[in-house]
Amino acid sequence: MKKKRGSNFFRLVVEIGYDANDKRLRKYKTIRIEDHKLLKTKRKLQDYLSDQLYQFKMEVNSGEYIEPEKLTFESFIYKWKEKKSSTKKEWKTLFFDNIGCLLESLKKSHSPLFLDI
Repeated sequence: MKKKRGSNFFRLVVEIGYDANDKRLRKYKTIRIEDHKLLKTKRKLQDYLSDQLYQFKMEVNSGEYIEPEKLTFESFIYKWKEKKSSTKKEWKTLFFDNIGCLLESLKKSHSPLFLDI
């Protein structure tokens, strides 16, 4: 399902079943369309949104989709450190090798990537 959320924002909705109380379980993803030409043509926009919805369904069904979570940087570091505690390197070395000087460009979606390094 596709829902318009603003002038160039759309919400994609994938239903994944029902819980024990017969409540629908859904996954949501908001996309932003930067191409203004695409926004002006209804048919191309619908094709693009259908393609994005299909890709989102595939991510959810295959288990590749990682739901964004609200995570402070401090709790991220503790989780990351626990996961990496089995390695022989010092945690600071691992941190700077993996993240380096990219700290200012980190986004919420990056945190799962660093937890699996």
